[in-house]
Amino acid sequence: GRGREEVTVTIPMAARWNLVSLPVTVGDARAGTLFPGAASPAFCFRPPGGYLSTDTLSAGSGYWIRYVMEQAVEITGGIRWTDTVSVEAGWNLIGSRTFPADPDSVVPIPPGLVSTPFYGYSGTYVQADSLFPGRGYWVKVSGTGKIVLR
Repeated sequence: GRGREEVTVTIPMAARWNLVSLPVTVGDARAGTLFPGAASPAFCFRPPGGYLSTDTLSAGSGYWIRYVMEQAVEITGGIRWTDTVSVEAGWNLIGSRTFPADPDSVVPIPPGLVSTPFYGYSGTYVQADSLFPGRGYWVKVSGTGKIVLR
């Protein structure tokens, strides 16, 4: 089946904090393995307002990670054609799937759940016209539910 296909995603890292995610299925999802040379642990965000440093990344979540020097990170793994992300009321930091996703094709469960555009980060926050693999995005939702990226 197509679940066995592997692909390499290249994620450009800027010399600052970067919003990243895990775009493929890997055997070893430790931050140190995925993001060698990072100057910080990976930090996830848990509503209503807490950052937690984490050793292991989960697909569908977004993370802050800092680099001192600009570099490209390559992550190879199984293709994630879709992602279903659990969200809670307020701002959520979500990840993306293996291929770029159109924010308009995102399916909120229940309908009407999503209350803002998706925002990426490249030195400042920018409204995302596409959700790119390996990137993390902020989105605000009105309650507990799920966001399906496809």
